[in-house]
Amino acid sequence: MTPDIGLILGIDGIATGSIYVLVGLGLVLIFSVTRVVFVPFGDIVAFSALTLASMQLNRMPGTVYLVATLAAVACLVETGHHLHRGKPRHIARGLLVYGVLPLLPAAVAWLTAGASLPEWLQIPLAIALVVPIGPLIERIALRPLADASVLLLLVVSVALTFGLSGLGLLFFGPEGFRTKPLTTGIFRFGTAIVTAQTVLMVATAAIFSRCCLSSSRRHCLGRRFAPHPSTASAPASSVSGRRAPQRLLFCWPHCSAPCPAF
Repeated sequence: MTPDIGLILGIDGIATGSIYVLVGLGLVLIFSVTRVVFVPFGDIVAFSALTLASMQLNRMPGTVYLVATLAAVACLVETGHHLHRGKPRHIARGLLVYGVLPLLPAAVAWLTAGASLPEWLQIPLAIALVVPIGPLIERIALRPLADASVLLLLVVSVALTFGLSGLGLLFFGPEGFRTKPLTTGIFRFGTAIVTAQTVLMVATAAIFSRCCLSSSRRHCLGRRFAPHPSTASAPASSVSGRRAPQRLLFCWPHCSAPCPAF
């Protein structure tokens, strides 16, 4: 192997590693707050990229159907839960949170399907489509198991990733997509070429890693989002309750937002 090939492979490895760093940070944030090893996080990040690619091809994103399906199931689970507890007056709020709000970005994507949207609008819309998947999955699969052990929650997370992979094949199809880069600039280092997109990826991973490191050093990551200071070291059963959707919702924009365009 020549030095030039080694340099090219090294640059490619750093670029790929930066993406895994962002995914790893997302997993760490979710586990630090909820004590759930959310294995399907990688699938949700992939959905964000597939959603953006579909928009760039002027197609209807499969995320619209995925979110609609999850919202329908979540509404059924929420309704059954309140009826079982004898609190039907809470059903309307549950339908609003898990039925209406997740479908708002899906409705926008459905109405604009086939239209050539500007890139500055495609990326926020793709993120808005993917964000509700986390709270919906939490309501359907994780909250009913709030008192289960961490091991059982891990097993459920693994099962969820297989289920989401199947739904992804159903709604997006088996063909591959490629998103357009945010920038087309290039830098030359001898015979090696580094794109500005790669620099942006590495810089994003470094910035988020630094932010996560600063938060962990101050020991405020768990206390900032937990209702009680002891929750930061508590098992998943004490954290997967009412505030879990907001916590999962916090994680998606920070961890999956940089990824669609990569």
